[in-house]
Amino acid sequence: MPRRRVEQSSDEPVAGRKRGPRAGTSREAIIEGAWALAMREGFEALTMRAVASELGIGAMTPYTYFRAREELIAALLDEVLGTIPLELPEAAWAVRLEALVRAHHDALLRFPSAIPHLLSTPMTGPKAAVFAEVLMQVLHDGGLVAEDVVGGFFALAGMNYGFASFESRRMNAPPEGAAQTRATLLTLPPEQFPLTIEVATQLANFARTGADYDFALSSMIAGLSARATSN
Repeated sequence: MPRRRVEQSSDEPVAGRKRGPRAGTSREAIIEGAWALAMREGFEALTMRAVASELGIGAMTPYTYFRAREELIAALLDEVLGTIPLELPEAAWAVRLEALVRAHHDALLRFPSAIPHLLSTPMTGPKAAVFAEVLMQVLHDGGLVAEDVVGGFFALAGMNYGFASFESRRMNAPPEGAAQTRATLLTLPPEQFPLTIEVATQLANFARTGADYDFALSSMIAGLSARATSN
């Protein structure tokens, strides 16, 4: 897990309930078993057989509720997005936008193994829809027109997916990795790569703290604000 600690949302229904065979066999129980397995071993460990073993049920029982592994993963990803707190401060739209985008980013840092699946799975579940509606409404409140609302939504989501993927690896990486990267960059021919060598330290340490994300988010919001003002 990343070094930056974030609070788990209080509206996370799956994570806090009793799991295991005594939970009964139901769609909800299958999701709870999958959640427990994913939190312990990562989303890459999710197979129908592994979830059945987690719950102590027959290997084919999950197929009663989910036609395939992908359908179960989609349901679980919707639960991940459901952990995002949607209560926004009574403030200017840019402040509200920052709070919501940071909440999405924090959720991704809590569940980094879910990110590849979030990128490859259409997010059409009810909790994903609620999050998307709230984010697009905030963008609309800022004065963005329809096309820009959609563009802003995907730009912000894409930035979060990319940053969280990068940060989840780098924040937990040993410090000698940055030193090695810097040393390698410094071996480049200076006449061909003068700027790379000049900023080698910054490149090697990028995304190892939250400062780089802060810069990216503030730049994105400033650009969207300027776009809204020009409409």
